[in-house]
Amino acid sequence: MSALVTLILHFLILHFAWYSGLVVVLRQLERRWPAGEQSTGREQLYNFGLAAVAALTTTLLLDLGSVSGNIRRWIGIEGALVPGWAPMGWAEWVLGSLMYLVIWDLAQYWFHRIQHIVPQLWPMHALHHDSEALNASDALRNTLWHHIATTFFVTLPIVVIAGHSILHPYAAWVFLLGWGFYIHANLRWSHGPLTAVISGPQWHRLHHARASQYYNCNYAALFPVIDMVFGTYRAPAPGEFPETGLSDRRQSAGGFRDVFWALLGRAGKGRAAGKR
Repeated sequence: MSALVTLILHFLILHFAWYSGLVVVLRQLERRWPAGEQSTGREQLYNFGLAAVAALTTTLLLDLGSVSGNIRRWIGIEGALVPGWAPMGWAEWVLGSLMYLVIWDLAQYWFHRIQHIVPQLWPMHALHHDSEALNASDALRNTLWHHIATTFFVTLPIVVIAGHSILHPYAAWVFLLGWGFYIHANLRWSHGPLTAVISGPQWHRLHHARASQYYNCNYAALFPVIDMVFGTYRAPAPGEFPETGLSDRRQSAGGFRDVFWALLGRAGKGRAAGKR
């Protein structure tokens, strides 16, 4: 039992220590330039609880890393887009990383949009949208089913298409791990003329808005131009920072039992798919 506890503690420290640091830093900025209602420390701990239990479940019980590796070996393809290419100079690293991130954002855009459109898939994602005080820690707020499905319908196809070698580790840390915290932050910040170039807190806040006028917009995680291409782009007006959450259910909160049910998508009946 002690060995298991040690393993769990090591896992949590390894995966969540830097998450906590990033949330703490953004928390200070959120207090200085809030875009809306402030989240409580209890609400943020709830989000970390969701993420911790989901991460432990998928890693220790389902072992998705091995499953993904076995599937890639069975397919026999990895990095089909640029087989064998390993960037050398800085220009190749920039090109390779940009290529990878665009492909990743395209995949997550459609997976994300389909979750909103297909009634059977909305419950796996509704938890992410019921936060009434959107904040950086909400980047961690999702169901167990969302994490599992993302592995098979976003991460795995991207590795088959683009491989691992063209994405610089620093780019992976900044854009695939850190950027999600930034765009969910409760910050009254506008990217101004760069809004259409790279996602930011104001632009993404529209996607989380409670009012129906904001439904079906801004699905990209990094590059708003993807929404432009597929007709779901909505530019924020100056000073536009709407309230967030779902109109037909309260924000999920509580203790461990509530975390468990929320992870299974049973926190409440979400808004009808196709409207969010």
